[in-house]
Amino acid sequence: KQLPIEPIPSSKEIDNIIDTMEIHGAVVVPPDSDSEGAIELFSYIHTRVMRMIYVPKASAMDLTNAETGQLLRSQLGYMSVNNALASPLNKLLKRIFDLLLFILITPIVLPIILILMLVVKLTSPGAAIFSHERIGRDGKTFKVYKLRSMYKDSKERLAEMLANDPAVKAEWEAFYKLKDDPRITPLGKFLRKSSLDELPQFFNVFLGNMSFVGPRPVLKDELDRYYKEKTVYYNMATPGITGLWQVSGRNDTTYDDRISMDCWYVFNWSLWLDIVILFSTPLVVIFRRGAY
Repeated sequence: KQLPIEPIPSSKEIDNIIDTMEIHGAVVVPPDSDSEGAIELFSYIHTRVMRMIYVPKASAMDLTNAETGQLLRSQLGYMSVNNALASPLNKLLKRIFDLLLFILITPIVLPIILILMLVVKLTSPGAAIFSHERIGRDGKTFKVYKLRSMYKDSKERLAEMLANDPAVKAEWEAFYKLKDDPRITPLGKFLRKSSLDELPQFFNVFLGNMSFVGPRPVLKDELDRYYKEKTVYYNMATPGITGLWQVSGRNDTTYDDRISMDCWYVFNWSLWLDIVILFSTPLVVIFRRGAY
């Protein structure tokens, strides 16, 4: 129930609403202008419900993983916004975890990569490994390695499709991907659906410009067009082979959802979160959820 601020309802009116509707929790939002009556109203509601959520005015700031407190006996409340990935110790812990995992998995993954490289080379002309520039931690550019899944003239094919098909252009601008992409080779479709095309990124992890878990590496154009002011949050994390977006629907979600997940991951990072995402990834790959 939304309570009116002007005029300020009486405590009796509030009691009547809470009792009649059996309200146990409330969400309150302060008015644009400070009002002593509104503050008294919020304080009274606080005494009548089991839980009250107060929405602060600082809507421009991402308050994920924030903690509230009060300075001793004063009435001054504060909000502490944590940044787990700014800690040098956490950065070191994440890097050690990546290297240990790389050492354990590489003997299994390397033969698979070599076999797939041979198959790619035999099924379509062009190099087996494809590299392209992406934006990494702190806004630095680096080359991401993948097994080639597209034809050699993929750029020309994309330009022609975007120029001639408005529906394709709209899909590309919304997701930066196409569900039925004619640029992709028959083998490439399998590699993408199975995520096997991303196996060479294990060497990006070894080089340190990627992590096993993190936001997917993006183009600068994507940061400028979609992330905008939230680019600062993306730049705080090392891009990952897998991540929260990949295990939460991937291409079945919107780009805004992807950005929100990236921001949530940055502020809520923990080694345990990385482990949960890693163990969730095989199920997503097997059932091909949101992959194309």
